[in-house]
Amino acid sequence: MLTEMDRSLLTNILSSYDKTIKNAKCLNNTVVPHKSRVKLQKYIDERCNTFSLLIDYFEHIPEFHQLNINDKSLLNRRNLVHLLSIHLLAKSTVNNIVHPWDKSEYLVYDYVYGTALLNKMDTFLKSSDILLHDSIIAKLLLIVLVFSTSLLTTFTQTNLSMINAYSNSIHIFQIQNIYTELLWNYLYDRLGEYQTVYMFSTFINRCLHMQNIQFEIDQNFSQRNDLCQVVYASQTLFDFK
Repeated sequence: MLTEMDRSLLTNILSSYDKTIKNAKCLNNTVVPHKSRVKLQKYIDERCNTFSLLIDYFEHIPEFHQLNINDKSLLNRRNLVHLLSIHLLAKSTVNNIVHPWDKSEYLVYDYVYGTALLNKMDTFLKSSDILLHDSIIAKLLLIVLVFSTSLLTTFTQTNLSMINAYSNSIHIFQIQNIYTELLWNYLYDRLGEYQTVYMFSTFINRCLHMQNIQFEIDQNFSQRNDLCQVVYASQTLFDFK
């Protein structure tokens, strides 16, 4: 059952999402000439804009905002790329799943990821439709997952010392527990115990699937020198000044 504290946290999450992401102005979506479509700059701009919106959203969460600069940067570096798909689901509905590669953008995304990876990403979004019946769930999941010490568990080049580089990883874990419990209480309040257990099991399954796809994306980026600009532009956003 939702407590008064739960309702207060939930209200802040929803208002923060509306302020930072829902009401954000979209980048210019004009169709560019065919010969210049397969260029990275527009993709980089869109990717960096999405990361900036997510970072701004998290900064409106008091527990994240109060962390020191180093810890916030580490959380962003280790988790943000994994949250892009959850971010898309938060913007989607059952009848309208948002794809960044729709319409005129497809050629750019096909160049960056390739058809096989795009198909896997599309399948993941469609198979995660359990999150589309209530957008609050995806917004809560974004908060829960950003407080993970590292979601890059399948990345062979992960520097494990980074996990121990947090000033107080136990404190971060305790914050994550607060929002995990909030998600549980919200689902329990709406769906009851049986469906809540089922939903949490589904979340774990979807997160593991998401990590596997991201591992393939990371491999794709690491094997292509033409995409180093994308990686560099993204990483520079994660450092707080």
